[in-house]
Amino acid sequence: MKRRSTAWVMVAGLVLGVILSGCGVEEQGDPETIGGDEVPFDLLEPEPTTTTTTPEGVDVELFFMGGDELLRPVVRRVRTMPSLLGLVNELDAPPSDAPDLRTALAEGLVLDVSFEGGIAVVDLSADFTTLPPPDQVIALAQIVYTVTARPGVGRVGFQLEGTPVPIPRGDGVVTTDTVSRDAYANLVAPFF
Repeated sequence: MKRRSTAWVMVAGLVLGVILSGCGVEEQGDPETIGGDEVPFDLLEPEPTTTTTTPEGVDVELFFMGGDELLRPVVRRVRTMPSLLGLVNELDAPPSDAPDLRTALAEGLVLDVSFEGGIAVVDLSADFTTLPPPDQVIALAQIVYTVTARPGVGRVGFQLEGTPVPIPRGDGVVTTDTVSRDAYANLVAPFF
């Protein structure tokens, strides 16, 4: 019996020794450079992109006003993925095959669109103020929904020729804050 308990003590000591020695991390000297073929799990591969440009082009989602005065999404095929300004400029012309859709934006009303930290800032020209107030709201809604359809853009701020400007939301309340789609949700077709 004594032999068996001695054997168990030896086995237990050996197992404990192996476990404890595996817990330590040896100290290394200076950092070492390793070759790209030694980096595990494809960590050197670039992140996949969310858009694909094919020879046929890429689809972008734009928003136009229907005859019922509600925003409707339209998918348009463009040659390459446009910048945010290019995307907004696509709103200048409603689709030719949908005569019931219109736009409140005209060429030159948007001067620039910048983007940082999930917020797009749209710089409007002074001509924007010549639009009738209902068309201003429609134009702002078109811009907000179109720009926030782009991954990574959650809110939109507006400037008038470089100066931050208050804007009307869909419910008529004027705000100086950045806005999300919620600000114009009452102007969106119910199926959306």
